[in-house]
Amino acid sequence: MQAILSFLTEIFSQPAFLMGLIAFVGLVALRSPGNKLLTGTLKPILGYLMLSAGAGVIVANLNPLGGIIEAGFNIRGVIPNNEAIVSVAQKMLGVETMSILLLGFIFNLIIARCTKYKYIFLTGHHSFFLACLFSAVLQAAEFQGWMLILIGGFLLGSWSAISPAIGQRYTRQVTEDGGIAMGHFGSLGYYLSAWIASRTGNPANSFADTEISEKWGFLRDTTVTTGIVMFVIYFVCSAVAGSAYLSTITDQNMLIFSVLTGLQFAVGVAIVYNGVRLILGDLVPAFQGISQKLIPDSIPAVDCAVFFTFSPTAGGGGIHQLPLWAGWSGCSCSAGWAWR
Repeated sequence: MQAILSFLTEIFSQPAFLMGLIAFVGLVALRSPGNKLLTGTLKPILGYLMLSAGAGVIVANLNPLGGIIEAGFNIRGVIPNNEAIVSVAQKMLGVETMSILLLGFIFNLIIARCTKYKYIFLTGHHSFFLACLFSAVLQAAEFQGWMLILIGGFLLGSWSAISPAIGQRYTRQVTEDGGIAMGHFGSLGYYLSAWIASRTGNPANSFADTEISEKWGFLRDTTVTTGIVMFVIYFVCSAVAGSAYLSTITDQNMLIFSVLTGLQFAVGVAIVYNGVRLILGDLVPAFQGISQKLIPDSIPAVDCAVFFTFSPTAGGGGIHQLPLWAGWSGCSCSAGWAWR
């Protein structure tokens, strides 16, 4: 029984397998031919693996930046990482977490079938993180055994079905009713920003529709823009940190290091974008089968990275402007405090 539970948990904790499984069920419901069943199941899996590979490239190129900033600006801190915390917690709460994860997915399907919340949460790693959190919190509240698993599974399944609905009207505006929802447990912050924008902004002056002069046309290309911005960040930080520190992490010239690292980061972003397109190409049509046969009007709730492709200009502006300046302001304040 434990071996079966572990096997099922490995499947449901892997977003790639989860997306492939859902696509497979949808295509079976549509009675798709064998060749379509094969490609339609594998493409979402391959797309998510591509997305994960791109994320790995991005993380690998960001890792040196923390040390460079610390050396250059005398800032010490930590990088919060869900995977690291969960891996530690699994040593104590592995069975509880796995059971909550499986039961939560079942509850999600039941709620989507029986209520107006027709959202199927497909961001499996987020479900895994929250299952781990629920197991720890409920155990601290002195729940044990099946009661802990039942409560945790119900909470996970309920929030998985309900949270995408909170800001779905904003999601429809971004995707032009593309038939997907936000499957991310940090979505409340996104919805809050969308609500503020709806009160203070003017849809007629959307940044996504901004006309860019031909000489600045390269800014429309997210990959190129990302590479340029990251090159500037790496070069400035490396210059402040000094060549003495830089020699401890690379034998390359400062300029060459900054160019290559910044462009490699952009490559990671490009891989992520293409992975997202591969996921959506077959996952959304497969969901038509689930909607028609199993859960009427069901909507896939997918990871936040999926939404970047819907508005590259606005995404580039949002990512590269305000957060960048806010981050540098915070960095400057921290550096000033450290040097005082």
